[in-house]
Amino acid sequence: MLKAVTEQAAAVANELILVAYEDEGPLSARKLMALVYLAHGWHLGYHHSPLLNEPIVATRYGPSIRSLEQWLRMDSKRDVRALLILRDGSSPRMANPSRMQNHLEVLWTVYGRMSANQIQRITCLGDSPWSLCWRERHENLGDELIIPDDLIYSYFSRRTNRRRGTAAANQDAFSR
Repeated sequence: MLKAVTEQAAAVANELILVAYEDEGPLSARKLMALVYLAHGWHLGYHHSPLLNEPIVATRYGPSIRSLEQWLRMDSKRDVRALLILRDGSSPRMANPSRMQNHLEVLWTVYGRMSANQIQRITCLGDSPWSLCWRERHENLGDELIIPDDLIYSYFSRRTNRRRGTAAANQDAFSR
């Protein structure tokens, strides 16, 4: 797997907030968390390199990013309608947002109209990285488990290869 320029989860979240705002689509904290995870997963699957510079962890409710949990009220039913802001008043932004704009817009097109619960079910399928790690954690009764990027890569790259006809078209869209 290649190492590339990676981003803070809050910066990716802010770009997704902007995409959702332009589309006037609903965006709860749980949905935003899942979309950041999916952006990372599909980036690994298509580009063979991570998008985020932070680990994904398996939690009771699905894949999560601890730094984002500090920004978002995960139990809130209200939509996220403002960018995430640092204490100094600045907003985390991606180093090169235009590089990822199409990737995030395609992601929003695919998942944007789904509810947080629908997306959570997708991210927690029986063979998903979350499911494999959660079972291991549950069996060992340990703390939360980091979901390794290699496991996420394997899962998402299999999905791109399985639907090669559709995936080739999607890859073109995600690569632009």
